[in-house]
Parts: sequence; C-alpha cells; structure tokens
Amino acid sequence: KYYGGKQGLDCYLKIMEGNDLYSRRNIKDNNLARHIAEEVLAMCPEVPMAYLLMANVHSLDYWLGSTKSPQESVDKAIELTQKALALDDTLAEAHGFLGYLYTQKREYEKGIAEGEQAVVLNPNGAIVLVNYAMSLNFAGRSEEAIPLFQKAIRLNPAGSFANYQHFGNALMFTGRYEEAVSAYK
Repeated sequence: KYYGGKQGLDCYLKIMEGNDLYSRRNIKDNNLARHIAEEVLAMCPEVPMAYLLMANVHSLDYWLGSTKSPQESVDKAIELTQKALALDDTLAEAHGFLGYLYTQKREYEKGIAEGEQAVVLNPNGAIVLVNYAMSLNFAGRSEEAIPLFQKAIRLNPAGSFANYQHFGNALMFTGRYEEAVSAYK
C-alpha cells in the first residue's frame, strides 16, 4: 500500500532499520533513528510510517531527557503523528500513539478518544492496546488499563520491556502490589 514505486523497498527497509534503532531506547540509537527518519521523509514523503517513526524519535527525546525543550518535543511528535493520520486515517498505531501523546500533555479526553479509535481499527494490535492502556493509566483509570495490558502481553509476550513496566505501574496504582512486582520482574 505504501511502498510501491522505485524507492518503495528502500523506504520500507529504512523504516524497519529506524524502528529497530528507536526500540533500543538510548540517546545514541535514537539519534541514528532520527537520521534515518529524515532520509525516509526526504525519499518518501507520502509514506505515513515515516512520520510516525520521526514522531517516536521526538517522543523518546522527551523520555530520555535529550531535548532542550521537552514540551516542543511532545508537540512535534503530535504534529508528525497528525501528519501520518492526514495521509491515512486508518492507521491504528498512529491513533494509539496520538492518544498516548495527548495524555502525556494531560489532555485526557482527547487521548482516550484516540485510543478508543485505535482499538476499533485494530482490536488485536499489541502496540495499539498498550498505547491505549497507557493513556488510561495516565488518566488515572488504571483498573480499565489492566485487561488491555494483559491482552497485549498475551498477544505479544516478547514485546518491549516497557509493556511490562507500564503493566506493573497499573497494578501498583490499583494496590495489587504482588502482581506488580511480578510484572516488573
């Protein structure tokens, strides 16, 4: 759908490489992912996943403390995710990530609405479920987040360590401390 034409395969492979670097969650690899995202955006500006990769990079800048302006990084991530959705409004991952970003800014209703839309579009997407669950967690609705985390982990038990960390947080926030310790381990 997105990767046709002369440069389609190159764009796809670069996005996969950028996602791998981003997933390592450190400043050095995130900066390499940024460079790759810039290349892909220049080569294939019609590919929404390129904007989503760059949005992830800006969001991780915020969490790693590698930005001079955390607020600008979150705002840029929102802008880039909205651009991806302008290209394809059916991207569940983009809706879920946008919801997560909105709740980071304490725009809880907007965030939860985006998370709900993401789950409607892809009810069995582990990343979609985790982002929606994190949005609920940020909004103080951890009890609702727990079954979403459980389903996401069941769908992808080898997912990111962060899935278990946020699941543990939801359990802790609801007073389920022993289960939280297990999730953290």
